[in-house]
Amino acid sequence: MSRDVPARPADLLAPSHGPVRWPMLLCVTSVPLTRVPSAAAPTLSVEVVLASVAFVVGAVSAAVAAQFNDAGTGTEVLAMLGGWPLLALAGAVVLDRRPGHPVGRLLAVLGTTPLLVVLWAVPAPSSPLDPLVLGEVVARSVALFVVAVGVGLPWALLGRLPAPGPVALPVAGFGGLAVAVGYDAGWVLVAVGGAASYAGLAAAARRSRRDDRRRLAWLLLTLASSGVALSVMSWGLPGALPTATLVALLLVAATTARLVLGEELRPLADHGTDVALAVAALVLALTVALVVGAASAAAGLPAPGPTAAFSGLVALLAAVPAGRSVHRDRLDRRYGTGTLSADDVAVITADLHRQTDPRELLDKAARMVAEASGSLGARIELDDDPEPGPAWLAHPLVVGGDRLGTLLVRSADDEGPEPRQRRVVAQLLPTVALVARAVGLAVEAQHARLDVARERDAERARILRDLHDGLGPALAGMSMRVQAARRTRATAHDALLDDLATDLARSRTDLRGLVAGLTPSALDEADLAEALRRLVRSFETPGAEPRLTLRMTLDHPLDGETQVVAYRTVAEGVTNALRHAAPTHVEVCVASSGDGLVAQVVDDGRGGRVVPGVGLASLRQRAEALGGSLAVETSATGTRLRLAVPR
Repeated sequence: MSRDVPARPADLLAPSHGPVRWPMLLCVTSVPLTRVPSAAAPTLSVEVVLASVAFVVGAVSAAVAAQFNDAGTGTEVLAMLGGWPLLALAGAVVLDRRPGHPVGRLLAVLGTTPLLVVLWAVPAPSSPLDPLVLGEVVARSVALFVVAVGVGLPWALLGRLPAPGPVALPVAGFGGLAVAVGYDAGWVLVAVGGAASYAGLAAAARRSRRDDRRRLAWLLLTLASSGVALSVMSWGLPGALPTATLVALLLVAATTARLVLGEELRPLADHGTDVALAVAALVLALTVALVVGAASAAAGLPAPGPTAAFSGLVALLAAVPAGRSVHRDRLDRRYGTGTLSADDVAVITADLHRQTDPRELLDKAARMVAEASGSLGARIELDDDPEPGPAWLAHPLVVGGDRLGTLLVRSADDEGPEPRQRRVVAQLLPTVALVARAVGLAVEAQHARLDVARERDAERARILRDLHDGLGPALAGMSMRVQAARRTRATAHDALLDDLATDLARSRTDLRGLVAGLTPSALDEADLAEALRRLVRSFETPGAEPRLTLRMTLDHPLDGETQVVAYRTVAEGVTNALRHAAPTHVEVCVASSGDGLVAQVVDDGRGGRVVPGVGLASLRQRAEALGGSLAVETSATGTRLRLAVPR
């Protein structure tokens, strides 16, 4: 009896295609075993570890410096040096998210400032780490801090050091060292190098992307406000300077990390509006409190202070909704409302029933998207792969997995839309896609109706040829034979022949009217005005009633479908009047204007109830397909057939 024992434990997990044997096991399985990969443990880069070490070293150094002093001065020392390790902490976060970023490295180095201060103060002849000595060391190092934070940090945030930075920055640093060792004239070099660095920084910022410019502006604003606050504190409230230094360093650390890691930044003007509204609300509340307090004191009311405070709080709470409304209105004007209401969709789709060109409806939808998103322009392309130009951003329109086209949005900024505008457009995409789908379906339906109309016209043309080439000549021949029979001899059937000749003449007139109503060729051979003149002349019988008159005012061009329905309406109206109403006068009025076309056929024959036949029903369908209407009005004095088609 032999057993196969694996040489290594890892071999136990190797794939097997046969029974797996294991000592002391009687039941085995033939299912192959595979190694389950374990999740990779997150690793820290060397830079993150070094930044963390810098944080610990800086914090320990600040704590050690505080321990060498009594409780009062120790707290001041801790506040004065305790903010610098926070820069190293921010640097570690930046390096973890953005490995190798210059800002993270610089922040890590600045985090060791407490250690450098302590090492500098230890050789002092007086007691080591005396608060006066530490204060003197910090005062001498101010120039270096200004160069490192005020000049170096903006260049690190920008990520490059174009001219004159490679020269100006070392000059400013050398000046800071000179001040640190006791040469106050070094401030001149600091000022010159700093000014040259900021000049190069401004030139480089103008060539940078929009987000980089905003990051740089926010950092400079933070540094400037912190510097001004510290300067005011050192001059007016020196006792609060250590605490102010801690707060300023905390603000710089948090702001710098946020600027490096943030993907999208709002314009400074938006934040300026927020600040202005907040200040206005506070000023209003303070004013109300002062006025109420003064009035209460003048009136001798008890506890004017709480009354004034309560009034100010009420005014502040009342100002908040008003401020939010103003803020929202300003954002709507700048970035659009961000919504397409049901009324907007109704406006877009109002002309679906009669619009043959989809581009007009899609352009209308695109304009509404531009207004809703505060964009400079927008358009909808039905091509699969349009080529957007500069400052145009493409958004695919998809419904049910099918791509219908692309929404192209143009921003007022050449670098593209703002983040809020991108979100607004993304919210509008489903609605725009559905509108595009509705337009496409309506256009397809309209094309189908046009195909049916073309087939109907072709069938009418065939019937016309049959009537014109077959029945027409037959009736003419019969009429000629009857007339010949009447002229050759007198018979007992003269009365019958006269009646037959009259009936044949009437049948030929009816046939001409039928042919005129069927033929679309009249509009092919001439315009609507000339076609209507020929149509009316075809119904006239010289010297006999009824009398037909035609009045036309065609001041605006009409599309082909509108001309066809107008022509057929006049033909149908005149034919019905002559056939059923026995009129003495039939008037045809056709007028076109900026609002559309109106065609009327009015007779003075006998009125009565009109039962719509195939002709009127077909005409009503044509009119409704164009967004118009067909109406029949009857009275004891005649009948009016009225067609109205909007533009």
